[in-house]
Amino acid sequence: MNSNVNNDRHCIYDPNRDEKLIIEHPAKRVRLDSMFTLNEIGISHFNRGKYCLAEKYFSQALAKCMHSAPQLKARDKSPLVASLEMVSESDDGSLSESSLTAASHPYDEGLVVYQNPLETHSKSTESVSATILYNIALTYVLQGLHRESMSWFVRTLKHSEGCPRLVFKTLSNLGFASFRNGCYGKALFCYTKALAMARQLNLSNAALAASMNSVAVIHFYNRDGSSNEAMELLEHSLDLYQSDEQSNRKEIATVWNNIGRIQYLESECLRALDSYAIAVAIREEEFGEVAMDVAATYFNIGQAHQHLRNFENAKESYTRFLQIAQCCLGPVNTEICLVYRCIGDVHYEEGDFKSALWAYEMCLTTSRASKGKYHPTLASVFNKAGNVCYKMSDYKKSLQYYTEGLAIERKVLKPNTSHMIITLSNIAHVYKLSGQSAKSLSVYRRILEMQDRSTGFERVEVANTLSHIGMLEYNLKDFDASFESYQHALRILREVHDGENHLCIAATLNSIGLVLFKKDLFQMARLCFVRALDIRQHILGPGHYDLAILWYNIATVYFETGDDCNAIKAYKESLRVESENMGELHDGVIRTVLHLASIFQQLGHLTEAEKHFREALKRLGQKRSKNFRLEVKVLNGLGNLYLQKGDVPNAIAVFTKATRSLCANNLSEDSLVITGLNYYSLCRMHPACAPVA
Repeated sequence: MNSNVNNDRHCIYDPNRDEKLIIEHPAKRVRLDSMFTLNEIGISHFNRGKYCLAEKYFSQALAKCMHSAPQLKARDKSPLVASLEMVSESDDGSLSESSLTAASHPYDEGLVVYQNPLETHSKSTESVSATILYNIALTYVLQGLHRESMSWFVRTLKHSEGCPRLVFKTLSNLGFASFRNGCYGKALFCYTKALAMARQLNLSNAALAASMNSVAVIHFYNRDGSSNEAMELLEHSLDLYQSDEQSNRKEIATVWNNIGRIQYLESECLRALDSYAIAVAIREEEFGEVAMDVAATYFNIGQAHQHLRNFENAKESYTRFLQIAQCCLGPVNTEICLVYRCIGDVHYEEGDFKSALWAYEMCLTTSRASKGKYHPTLASVFNKAGNVCYKMSDYKKSLQYYTEGLAIERKVLKPNTSHMIITLSNIAHVYKLSGQSAKSLSVYRRILEMQDRSTGFERVEVANTLSHIGMLEYNLKDFDASFESYQHALRILREVHDGENHLCIAATLNSIGLVLFKKDLFQMARLCFVRALDIRQHILGPGHYDLAILWYNIATVYFETGDDCNAIKAYKESLRVESENMGELHDGVIRTVLHLASIFQQLGHLTEAEKHFREALKRLGQKRSKNFRLEVKVLNGLGNLYLQKGDVPNAIAVFTKATRSLCANNLSEDSLVITGLNYYSLCRMHPACAPVA
């Protein structure tokens, strides 16, 4: 946010002031058929903020001018206008959500500097027509009708080739109107041409500085990689303003503020804070503490602190903005909505989800009041609120927010947009976590249809959706459908990544392997796991954690096919990778040791099994924070091993310890399952064992 209030542009259009169009008749001595007089009357109304009435008189003056010189109506395009029209819409910056807000807010970043209507001194009909066209365009600017003002400024350019100073002012204002209309390419073209003319005409340092500032600001919004050029222009602009005795301190504060924004964009937040401090100090001196220019800089300070994760300072700055804005703009305003959303973002980053939800709800309340029920900003905040509830595991409320956001997006956005797909993805994910796999699958299939119909989507996004579909079909035990979905995803990924060596391909091969395993196609499953392992080893190295799951899956295939030797080798590799990455005392590593003990027990390698059970207990004993549930599970396994060996005293001792742990830690006794592979022999050898156990 930024603001640069100038004496030329204090008046803000209030439509309520012109509810009744009153035609004020000039004094009798004035000739109404004079285009000069009509222009003067228009200027009088303009200066009193009656822009509709001013436009009426300017238009009458223009009609007189065109009537006296009909050849002006058929004026060909000037070379400048032809060049401007060659700037295509595709060259304009792609607006992010924050850029859209910036382009529509009442601050002008120092862009608007020529908004006084011009008098008609020249006797040249063409010069007079250009002046009147310029004045008409200004009335639309002050009414916020920037698209209409653009067409009038273009007409002005067609008639003002012999008036270079008028061309300069027209280009400057056309740049502003283009900026406000979201046409950043055209805005940059106009301001760049205006800067060249300012140099050519040897205009004042203030005029040159203003043009430099304007070009820099457009580079900021365009995100075109010209930050260095923008910074050079701003620094030069600052030098010119400071060297010009006619420059006021407000303009200097604006440039400091814009310098801070470029520094923020380049992640130089500490330097940005220094620049903002200078800007806010000047603005508080010039405007007083309760002024929107001051509030705008506090917003920027809040952003910098948020980026630095100085959350308390960020909240303090945003709150200061709210205090000023509510005094200046009232409690309901689009700017206030934006800052509530920023406060919500800070709370979210802090992990204070209740406060984040409160801020987002405040944003929704003010946004509905200022923008109506259906606006893209509302949809965005509904999604943020849904994310908060998701973090709080309140899936029902999360789903409600996402659904409301989707309803708005369907009304205000074109079909099949990325925003709608993201919202639907959130809904599908919540359904999945809620155990509603069938509903989740239905939503993902709808997303796939939207992606197939839309243009401009990367095919990798389609592959991701197919992977989600494949996973849900797997969970629903529709293994044939799951296999087809994963195969389709794999074909796309191989095409996109031009080969096999990509982590996405490895992940998909692992998923296909799991499906094939469920279909009892063990050899094919093992081939998929091994290929995925090769890819990950090639990209990540032999010790990366992501290899552990693949070693585990390969071991499971070997075990199911009776290849016990290779199964144990693969399990040990999985254990090695996990231990190297998470440490030997990590619960996940201990679970793998426990699993390996169970495998040895099933294979009848009881000594090796007991060794691994004991190793798991030893590691649990070395942990600072006890996992009693895991400890009971290990004791349970060890006790069953002793039962299998017929070692009744040790079995009873271990089960007793497990039972005491269950009771001491309020765990369910159902966690303890006593089994044996040789109960018949056990009961014959030790008749008292079974009932005692």
